[in-house]
Amino acid sequence: MSVLVTGAAGIVGYNTVIQCVEAGIDVVAYDRLECTLNPVETGSVKVDWVQGDLNDWAHLLETAKKYNVEGVIHSAALPNVSSCRPVPLSATQINVLATQNLLELARHLNWRRVVYVSTGAVFQSSNPDGFIKETDSISPDNVYGTTKYMGELVTNMYHKTYGVDSCTVRASWVWGPPELPGKFDLSRGPVRHYLMSALRGVEVNDPTGGDFRANLTYVKDLANALVLAYQKQSLTCRTFNISNGKHYSVAEVVAAVKKVVPGAAINVGPGLAPWSDIHVLRGSFDITPAQQELGFEVKYHLEEGLADYVKWLVDHQVDFSSIELK
Repeated sequence: MSVLVTGAAGIVGYNTVIQCVEAGIDVVAYDRLECTLNPVETGSVKVDWVQGDLNDWAHLLETAKKYNVEGVIHSAALPNVSSCRPVPLSATQINVLATQNLLELARHLNWRRVVYVSTGAVFQSSNPDGFIKETDSISPDNVYGTTKYMGELVTNMYHKTYGVDSCTVRASWVWGPPELPGKFDLSRGPVRHYLMSALRGVEVNDPTGGDFRANLTYVKDLANALVLAYQKQSLTCRTFNISNGKHYSVAEVVAAVKKVVPGAAINVGPGLAPWSDIHVLRGSFDITPAQQELGFEVKYHLEEGLADYVKWLVDHQVDFSSIELK
């Protein structure tokens, strides 16, 4: 029996495939795009890569039956506020309807579990100095946060109405390898922005932005949490917040990057912009339920994550000159 990992050619999905392999779980790695990343070392575990569209019901059903799929970790999405805003219809089709297709498949085939990956963007109004609990009021006010919350609602409805064993894992500010093709932009967060600038030897003198704070999540920690949520025999909670459990300011990110990349010419002044022009300053996730029920532990705080990120880049001989900086 296998677990279907959607969005497997993306950052979260790719790391989830690796974590499943390490846990001894056979994987069907599913993505609408061809995977251009390095092959996963599988050992005795089977990984089948399948290219397909999650809104193609017939292909999904054929894939599930062919590979004896018994559950899904659903990380595929149209990500972040910037990507979703220009294309609300596509965002709904990908973030909501594709999720329902998987839940309907789970209902018909009696899958053991559906793990739906959501986002901290469902909380657009929260105390930036407090902690956000899973039960706090939801307040999305953009296309991305709204469509991801709609996915949460559908996931919960299938559990309550049809008995589909499902849960939601919300992630906050995910960062880390692998490096995917495409332009570099601020919407992907301060860690990558400053790290890639440092590694390319680009001098950065940002007059403002150092006071903006983000509740970061290293991608390997998130992938670990997703596999834990999938493997847990029975669940009491149906929603889990995942992050490193604390805020880091952009100034702290810059200081950490300078430690990892000696000689980096990066300076940032006080204030919230330009990050506040793109992202909402919100509270830090309370990760207590995930720690208590799933046994989740943060393994990669900022410094450890940066060191691992750089090691991955060096090991995979990433050509930094191919990354466009804005």
